[in-house]
Amino acid sequence: MTETSTASTAQTPDPGPEFQRKVLTVLALGQILGGLGTGATLALGALLVTEVSGSSAVSGLAATMNTLGAAILAIPLARLAQRRGRRISLTTGALVAVAGAGAGAAPVHRGFVIALCAQVLGAIVYFIGLRPDPLKVALSRGESVASTPSPAGGFTLLRTVPAARRAVLVVALSHAVMVGLMSMTPVHLTTHGATLSVVGLTISLHVAGMYALSPVFGWLADKLGRAATALATPAFTTGAAAAPSKTAFNTAGIDAALANLVRDGAVGMTTSVVGPGGTYLSAAGKRHLQKDSARPQDRARIASITKAMIAVLVMQRIEAGQ
Repeated sequence: MTETSTASTAQTPDPGPEFQRKVLTVLALGQILGGLGTGATLALGALLVTEVSGSSAVSGLAATMNTLGAAILAIPLARLAQRRGRRISLTTGALVAVAGAGAGAAPVHRGFVIALCAQVLGAIVYFIGLRPDPLKVALSRGESVASTPSPAGGFTLLRTVPAARRAVLVVALSHAVMVGLMSMTPVHLTTHGATLSVVGLTISLHVAGMYALSPVFGWLADKLGRAATALATPAFTTGAAAAPSKTAFNTAGIDAALANLVRDGAVGMTTSVVGPGGTYLSAAGKRHLQKDSARPQDRARIASITKAMIAVLVMQRIEAGQ
């Protein structure tokens, strides 16, 4: 299990009732900044993996590694919090995120600068705002605080307390849905022709919705009960996922037409078809003569060849007497 430690009130004076409100404000602001950085990383990471691998099937790998990294660092950071205080632990976690965002920003994509700046601001907020340290204040009041977090203690709790198992299951499933949405949404948007600005706006609204609506669901949990709220909230996502998608064009025919053009000698073909049911992008052939298959999101520079095409069409119309 865990050991506990206490300290006398002589080391850190009690700062009074205002202290709790200050700590909550600092933690909320730090979480918002951290969420902004995480959201940018998940969105850009999914696009980066898709671009590098050439397949959207592995786009969720970025989010998987993100979540796995957070899980691996959770226990060391918790132990650091017990030894050095919450301020040092949270600041260290934010700085680790800064290092990761910095590694991606320079050589890969400037969009990672958003994540880097957000995590830097979060580290500053934690380091400056959590003074005096909440742990030291708790110890100064004679409270007992676990000093050696142990995974075994957590597993024991899950085995013996059914409510704890249900809570972990709800959080895990909700997080899986959130990460899945944040990973696949950028890929689908760019596949259907959306720009990075649109992707950024969509993910920003997603993150803003999470934090803006959290007080609402807290209020609902108080009024309706935690179980009822936990069961009701998936209805929003389920309703959106179950909405029928109407396609106004024959996608199989489009793919077959592109394949025929490539078979007749075209090196590579991409197409974008816009209709009432949405946008359909497809590709066939090669991006380059010797390598890389064409992708639906590829763009070709037409430049001045449109002039020749229009001239031919005009001459054909004149020849036909039109």
